[in-house]
This record gives sequence, structure tokens and C-alpha cells, in this order.
Amino acid sequence: MLNDPVIIGSTGVMLLLGAFFLNLFRMMKTDSYAYMLMNVAGGGLSCYASLLINFIPFAVLEGT
Repeated sequence: MLNDPVIIGSTGVMLLLGAFFLNLFRMMKTDSYAYMLMNVAGGGLSCYASLLINFIPFAVLEGT
């Protein structure tokens, strides 16, 4: 369960999209710690999920 790439990847994408939409609707600034944390955590989870399914191109994209 802890290594389920669908759950991990979905959580990561939700964090990334959440930060994006909160910024889009001016509820969160891009220079806030919460915004940066949501992006780092979301990118990290998405990267880890892509490594679990051996999809290296997406892992490289999310890792950078």
C-alpha cells in the first residue's frame, strides 16, 4: 500500500495542481513557503511514483 504508484502519483499531482490553482485564484503567493513546499512535495511524490513504474522520462522531468 505504501508503494502503490497510483496513490503516490495521484497525491503528488493533487499537491501540484492545488498549489497552481490556489495561486491562480490569488489565494497563495508563489513566494510563500506553503507554495514552495506543495510544489517540492508534489514533484517529489510524482518523481517517486514514476520511478516505481520505471517510467524514467517522467522521473527526469519531475526530478528537475
